[in-house]
Amino acid sequence: MVSDFRCALELATRLDTGVELVTWEQGNEEQGTDSVSGQRNRTVRIAPHAYFAGRDNSMLRPYFLEVYRSTEEQDRLMRKFTGYWWCLQTADYQAAHVGHRAQEFYV
Repeated sequence: MVSDFRCALELATRLDTGVELVTWEQGNEEQGTDSVSGQRNRTVRIAPHAYFAGRDNSMLRPYFLEVYRSTEEQDRLMRKFTGYWWCLQTADYQAAHVGHRAQEFYV
């Protein structure tokens, strides 16, 4: 399913000259450490099915791709959503993506 999504994305970006697929990574784990309001540090790990970035009229737009296959229970999904939220708040992520707000994309 991830490969099918990438293929559709590649074909769609070829049709529009203002849109470009800049990067695609599969199977890489993102992680960071963050301190929240003076509380203890927490290690944040997420494992998206893919990470990709597109450029739309010179604006970079990063995305995390999660493929939902109806096999995960609600508790696990909530932990994933929380992990993404924490990851996007980390100083490491913010420094690496200045001015580019990431989106989670669920299929």
